[in-house]
Amino acid sequence: EEIEIKIKKYQEITAVLRHKATSVGLDIDAAGFVKVQDIIAYLQKKGFANVNEVVLQQVFDNKDKKRLLLQQKGNHLCIRATQGHSMK
Repeated sequence: EEIEIKIKKYQEITAVLRHKATSVGLDIDAAGFVKVQDIIAYLQKKGFANVNEVVLQQVFDNKDKKRLLLQQKGNHLCIRATQGHSMK
């Protein structure tokens, strides 16, 4: 997969988690976490058809700023932005 596509995925994920999770219909908890499966479904609707947990992990592993955090919460792998939230 081309690096440009990976960058666009990363940018879309960070934008959603930082600013618009609720406005695009994603459930976000009090700590800012969204289920990875929900982010994947959102990205697939946006045209990133080949996204899955493995691809998502690769996208994050290749970024050195680490603006996103993956964490297991109960039975779900979840993700959150680590900085720059503007949602209320």
